[in-house]
Amino acid sequence: MLNAKRKIIVSACAAVILLSGCASKENPASSVGSSSSATEVNSTASSVSSKSSSRTSTAISSASGSTSTSTDSSESVSTAESSAPVSTTSETSETPAPNVSDENTIVYTHDPKNYCSVTFDGLTVTVRFKKDSNAVVNLAEEYPTFTVNKYEDGDFKVYELTSDFSTFATTSGLFYIVDANGYWTNFHLDLSNGEIKFPDISAVVENNRNVVNSATDASVGKVLSYITRDGKRDNARKVLNEIKELSDKICAGIDDDYEKLRAIANWTSANIYYDHPAYNEGIPQECLSLEYMLDNKSSVCGGYSNMTSALCAAQGICVLNIAGNGLLYGNTFLSNMQGEFHEWDVAEIDGRQIIVDAGWDSHNSYQTDMQFYSDAISYDYFDIGEEMFALEHKAKSAEYRDYWAVLED
Repeated sequence: MLNAKRKIIVSACAAVILLSGCASKENPASSVGSSSSATEVNSTASSVSSKSSSRTSTAISSASGSTSTSTDSSESVSTAESSAPVSTTSETSETPAPNVSDENTIVYTHDPKNYCSVTFDGLTVTVRFKKDSNAVVNLAEEYPTFTVNKYEDGDFKVYELTSDFSTFATTSGLFYIVDANGYWTNFHLDLSNGEIKFPDISAVVENNRNVVNSATDASVGKVLSYITRDGKRDNARKVLNEIKELSDKICAGIDDDYEKLRAIANWTSANIYYDHPAYNEGIPQECLSLEYMLDNKSSVCGGYSNMTSALCAAQGICVLNIAGNGLLYGNTFLSNMQGEFHEWDVAEIDGRQIIVDAGWDSHNSYQTDMQFYSDAISYDYFDIGEEMFALEHKAKSAEYRDYWAVLED
C-alpha cells in the first residue's frame, strides 16, 4: 500500500508551521507563512526463540522537515544507515503520560516521548502534549472562530480550544496536530446534541481488537517465504544471523523492551524505502522478504511490517503481523470505504498491546533507475491510540511468525 502520511512544506523555521493552513491530507499548504485565513495557535537462535515463541493473548484495553533529494543506491543506503536512530546508551526514563480512562478523552499516541490526548467537554476541545514534543495545534482555515487558551500543566503543554459553533460538517477537520518534522493530522470531530465529540468509530475498534486477539501461527513454509527470496531453508540461517546482528546494533545499550520497540520501529521507518517499482509490478513475494530488504533497503507496507517483527523477535519481543485495509487522503472508515490492502504490527509488552505502523511513519521512497528519496520520519503511528488508528486502519487477519523456529529440525 502506498504511504499515506502528509507533510506541511516548511520554507523557513518551525515557527512558520503555526501560520500554515492545511486543506487536506494529500495537499500541503501552498503558501506557508503567507495565508491570512489560517489562525496561529501559539544472541543464539535457541535463546531468541524460547522467549519470542511464548506468544501471549492479552486483549487490547479500552526536527524540521527536509526536502527530498535524489541519490544513487549506494549513497542513499549509506546515508540512511549513518543517520539511523541507533542507541549506544540506555534511554533515560520518560515522565509517564496521564492514565487516561475518561470516555471523553481520545489518546492520539500513548508514547511517553510524544504523548498526545484530546478531551471533549461541551464545545471545548483540550489538546495535551508533552512539553518537549515540539508538536503544535493549527486551526483549519475554514473554521477560524475557535478561541484559544494555551498554557502549561506540569510536564505538559495544553491547547484549550472553545467554539460557539451551533453546526458544522460531520467529521470535519477543525484543527490539525503538527509534529516537529512538519507532518500533520487533521482531527475529525462530530457535533452531537450541542457538544463536540470524537466520531463513533467503535465498530472498527472492536473489529481490530477481535482480529488481533484471534491471531494464528504462520506455517513454517510461510515464515520461510518472509525470510528468504526463494522461501527455502538453506540460507535462512544466514539471513536471520544478519537480522540478529542488526537488531543488536539498533538496540545496543537499551534494556527496556518498550524502548527497544521504539528504536526498531524508528530504524525501520528511517532505513527502508517504499519500493514503487515493486508496487507497480504487483508486489512479488520476494519484495517482502528479509533477504530482499537487507540487500535492497526497499519494500512495501508488508515489508516494513515483516522487518519490524523480525528485528523485534531477535530481541525476544513478540510482535503480530496484521493484514487489513488502510485509507488514503484523509478518508476514514466512518464512510464505510473499503480502502487499500495494508499491513502493520501489534507488539505485546508487559501485558499491553502496542500498535506500530513503521510504513506510515516512513517518508522514504525508491523509484526506478536506482533513485532513492529520503525524508525525516514521523512518530504518529508508534503506540497510537486505538480510536485514532481505527479511523484509517481496519484489520482482517493477524498472525505470529516464529522466525527462528524454521531453523529447527
